[in-house]
Amino acid sequence: MITVAIIAILAAIAIPAYKNYLIRSQVSEGFSLAAGPKVALEEFYANYGYFPATDASAGIAPDMSGKYVSHVYSTERPGMILIHFDSTGGQSANIAISGKQLGLSAVTNEGSISWTCNNTNITDPELLSYLPSSCRL
Repeated sequence: MITVAIIAILAAIAIPAYKNYLIRSQVSEGFSLAAGPKVALEEFYANYGYFPATDASAGIAPDMSGKYVSHVYSTERPGMILIHFDSTGGQSANIAISGKQLGLSAVTNEGSISWTCNNTNITDPELLSYLPSSCRL
């Protein structure tokens, strides 16, 4: 009986922690997929001094997606990448992040480029905990 109680207590602690881990790994997939467009936008900016108006002019693939990310694209606003979490290819993003979008904006400073997060519709404090620490500021 004591063994069953100990296992129940451990499960009560482990299940929420595992859920957190799964959602954070799904969010990290979006950042991995955004790495290519970030490089493409940085190269375009280095060559021309401004950001491209379309994905095609920067050489960004039109249908970038993953298991939990339905698409990654640069938006009408030059220098911004939008990551959309959703169900694709039989896999589905956790209900907590499904349908949410995360933006990455390029900030230029005397020729150098840094990226900042725009939590376009991730505003719930619980959801912010799933983002990397650099995006929680």
